[in-house]
Amino acid sequence: MTAALLAAWLAACQPMPHPFETEDKGNNPLLALREGVGVAVMPVSGLPSAFGERLSEALAGALRDAEIPAAVQVGNRGSFVVTGRAQADRREQQLEIAWEVDTAAGARIGTIALRQHFPIATFDADGPGPTPGQLAALAKRSAAQLVPLVRSDMPEAVAPTAIALGRIDGAPGDGAASLKRALEFVLRQSDIPVAGADRANALTLTGSVEMGRPTGGRQTVAIRWVLLLPDGSQIGDVRQENAVPAGILDQTWGNTALLVAEAAYDGIIALYEKVPDLRAH
Repeated sequence: MTAALLAAWLAACQPMPHPFETEDKGNNPLLALREGVGVAVMPVSGLPSAFGERLSEALAGALRDAEIPAAVQVGNRGSFVVTGRAQADRREQQLEIAWEVDTAAGARIGTIALRQHFPIATFDADGPGPTPGQLAALAKRSAAQLVPLVRSDMPEAVAPTAIALGRIDGAPGDGAASLKRALEFVLRQSDIPVAGADRANALTLTGSVEMGRPTGGRQTVAIRWVLLLPDGSQIGDVRQENAVPAGILDQTWGNTALLVAEAAYDGIIALYEKVPDLRAH
């Protein structure tokens, strides 16, 4: 009953970026590909057709954002070819995908494998499919590993910065602990590194919960997430709000914590991607 009442938890209010909108790069000297070719991204197999097509487009856009000319099923006689083969793990709610990189002649250059958390409904042919934020996160991670295979001047730092989970204030019952566990699970399922709270060079995600006064058997729950740079300056915040049965969160949060974490994920990742220099520490 609790999960049903709270499944419609409002998604974060953080404005989403448009990571696949690219400008015309013209004769940009940064487009230094081996033999000056490009990348043809093939449709991803193993997924519902709409999901596979969107993921291919997302990857092509992420490659262009990394200064790599790329398009879906478009190339020339010398273009590298990237093919994605996906498999949905419904039990673990994860997408397993292997990106294979070949030369135009069919010689295998390399393969990368990634796993990322997606809600189970994402894998249904008639379901809602992934959100833009979920696609952006997977495409960006994929592009970071694919670029070195097709460009010799790849910047040294390609891995993301870790996120440390800080204080969560104001949550009744076991909310602080449950929310922190749920957030760590969601982030790790998407291969976002989670650091210890004492790590000085990590981003920090903090939370605050405000419970409204019970009215007519219900009360408002407002949650604010703030992502901070290592120096303590704020990157931005994500806000959630919903009305729930009064007192239902006073003791244990249970599955509600995971629903909240999944709803906040897109907004948190949008802030995460604003960090100008994502480096492995």
